[in-house]
Amino acid sequence: MTTPLDEPLAAIAAALDAIEDTAEQHQRILLAGKEWEDTIRGVRQRRARRLKDEGKTWREVGEVMGSVSPQRAEQISRGV
Repeated sequence: MTTPLDEPLAAIAAALDAIEDTAEQHQRILLAGKEWEDTIRGVRQRRARRLKDEGKTWREVGEVMGSVSPQRAEQISRGV
């Protein structure tokens, strides 16, 4: 099964694989991982805020976000 992210992720992997210098490749891999984590954190934060803006309680937001606690859902909305 393919997902909408398969193609862009394959392109990123190919770009990283194409770096010939091992040390530079390693540094770029670490940077890409950090950038991905930051990007996903932002997506989760915006989703939590959107759900709350739609009138959901923090408990409901947490349930939608994978059964996280209401407290954690609120933290995610603040980027914590």
